[in-house]
Amino acid sequence: QDKVSIGDLVFDNFTFLAGSREGIAKLMKLPSVPFRGDGMFGFAFAAYLHENVVPGMPAMIQGLADSGKLKEPTFAIHFGNNRPGEIVFGGVNPQHYVGSFNYVDAIHPFTSGPAWLMPLGQFWMDDEVMDMLSVSTCIVGGAEHWSQTVVHGTQADIDAISLKLNATREDGLYVVPCSRNVSLTFSINSVDYVLDQDDLLLETRSDGSCVLTLSAYVSEAWGTWSLGTAFMRKYYTQFDVGRQRVGIASAAPVTGRRLTVHV
Repeated sequence: QDKVSIGDLVFDNFTFLAGSREGIAKLMKLPSVPFRGDGMFGFAFAAYLHENVVPGMPAMIQGLADSGKLKEPTFAIHFGNNRPGEIVFGGVNPQHYVGSFNYVDAIHPFTSGPAWLMPLGQFWMDDEVMDMLSVSTCIVGGAEHWSQTVVHGTQADIDAISLKLNATREDGLYVVPCSRNVSLTFSINSVDYVLDQDDLLLETRSDGSCVLTLSAYVSEAWGTWSLGTAFMRKYYTQFDVGRQRVGIASAAPVTGRRLTVHV
């Protein structure tokens, strides 16, 4: 245990989990994109921590709110592009989104599987509704962390998309001709969210092929869509621990991948 300080926020006697740098790097890295961080910092619900990690371990956001250091137990994440990103604790930054939030209640219980699970109505590839072969849920962040760049689905769903794209698989990711435009649309709480070619593009190659941020889970145990930072760069996202819901709004036009903290 130790004191954790984030900006002006201080959490006394916070419980840490030990892990090797190599183990964390293996968990978070992408093919040819090495992990450069020093560790992981999560925001799971208290119930999930008690059941799956350490009984009695505090949930940081709720603990800060209970101590009066936050007005409300929420946090919002903005990912930029070649400029600083931002985490806001206890509210949102109106400069980083346009329009209003679509609030989606998280699915109970929080003691198994992803902590911010939401119902998924339908999804489309281009203009065609895809049969949801195995799952009807999604999470905004990655299965392990919000910095996960790749959009993950189950093998059955990704195989169906890959077949229609005539994509080839390399290092767990999918490669298509750059001339083949693709868009995926996810219906969440009756609102359609589109990830197009630019959102899904990880790498453009000199041979005219494009690597997409699209992959299948190694383990089918997750059994849900994980939309990752490809989604969060396009849609500003607020996580409301107190009301157990996720708020999604269109992100204001930006450019960032470095992350700063505002409290």
